[in-house]
Amino acid sequence: MKRLLKIFIVVGVALMIAGGICLGVGIKKDVFARNIVENSYTIEDDFNNINIDSSISDITIKVAEDDITTINTVEGEKYSINVSVVGDTLTIEDEHQGKWLDDLTFFSKSYSVAISLNRSTFNNINIKASTGDVSIYDLNVDDIKIDLSTGDIKLSSVRCNTLDIDASTGDIKLIDTISSESLKIDVSTGDVVLDRFDSKDIYIKGSTGDVRGTILTDKVFDCHASTGSVKVPTSGETEEKCYIKVSTGDIKISIAQ
Repeated sequence: MKRLLKIFIVVGVALMIAGGICLGVGIKKDVFARNIVENSYTIEDDFNNINIDSSISDITIKVAEDDITTINTVEGEKYSINVSVVGDTLTIEDEHQGKWLDDLTFFSKSYSVAISLNRSTFNNINIKASTGDVSIYDLNVDDIKIDLSTGDIKLSSVRCNTLDIDASTGDIKLIDTISSESLKIDVSTGDVVLDRFDSKDIYIKGSTGDVRGTILTDKVFDCHASTGSVKVPTSGETEEKCYIKVSTGDIKISIAQ
């Protein structure tokens, strides 16, 4: 793969949404001479919820180092990302202005949305995406819902009440993450890895892929694999439940020491 040509033109700075969002724009050319637009939004309005509707962008959400909320995007000549704050919600949506083939980036820089937040605590995060990876780091959120067709999902050092993930194809990794009330994962094809994860109730259902890892506390285990092995701890004296069912794949869960 050839590297992107180092052509970067600062186009300007615009003020958006009544002073709430500042936009900086840059343009690059990829190896096919298509415009790759790099935008940087500074969010001045306050919000407690995040809603993302994306077609083909990688999504990253983390806490900013400088206490300023910024959103850095990589967009296309015919693929744009719209950022707004309406009421109490930061909304990010994409928009297509050409045929879907225009958006393919097999040999160029991937489209992306990188969100750096000025604090770690929020009410809700709702992500609906077709193609792209989703990564969330170091946040405290009441409820998180992710609906992803194709791509990997990673949560690291996240605290929430409920975590609901619906995925078609891709791996799911939950690292040092706690969903105090419930975890629900429904995945068609992909591995699920729990690394020092915990929740009062764990529900995981998959068609093809392994479920493995460590949790922090005892559970009543109800785990089944149609084709594959199952290795889980003996159920403890608790009301907390761990239900895992896969069609093809292994299940291996242990209690972290």
